[in-house]
Amino acid sequence: MSKMKTTTSTSTSFPVCKKDVPLTGGFRYHIMTCALKRIACKECGVNFKKVVYL
Repeated sequence: MSKMKTTTSTSTSFPVCKKDVPLTGGFRYHIMTCALKRIACKECGVNFKKVVYL
């Protein structure tokens, strides 16, 4: 059996903006700021970055 190294991930991709965000306190902050910047369409529920894209 071969010896395999396992590493823990230090960042993850945030599904809303598709950015790699560190899994520290910055991840929680990014979720709050990124989610608040998005505007949801009232008809279809899709999130947009700007009101003009609605």
